[in-house]
Order: sequence, then C-alpha cells, then structure tokens
Amino acid sequence: MKTFLTNHLREKKESWLSHASLALRVGLRYLIASACFILHGLFPFIPIPGSYNFECMIQYLENKNQSVSK
Repeated sequence: MKTFLTNHLREKKESWLSHASLALRVGLRYLIASACFILHGLFPFIPIPGSYNFECMIQYLENKNQSVSK
C-alpha cells in the first residue's frame, strides 16, 4: 500500500509537503476562478478579475507546470 501511495511522489521527485502545497495552491486558484465565473454568469455586470480570466489562468498553469517539470 505504501508503494502505491508514494510512486507518484517518487516519479515527480517531490516531497509530500511540496506536492500538497502545489496542488492546494492550484486547486484554490481554480476554486476562486470558478466562483468568479459563476458570479459573472449570474450577474453579467460583475467583471471577472484580470488574474482569473482564461488567458491568465492558462499562463499560471503553464508556469506552474514548467516549474514542476524542471
């Protein structure tokens, strides 16, 4: 069972803490972006903040992916 739980971390050469930190930060950013889009969908006069629009989210994820891939 332990091998099953740690294989991914070994493949990525990450500690549990660094992996959890990255996943939680990305997940939280998605959660905030989702809330912004839901509010904008219901109330079109509420703009989506620039840091949570599609282009910025793509750039954020590409940067995170590059930092992990190194």
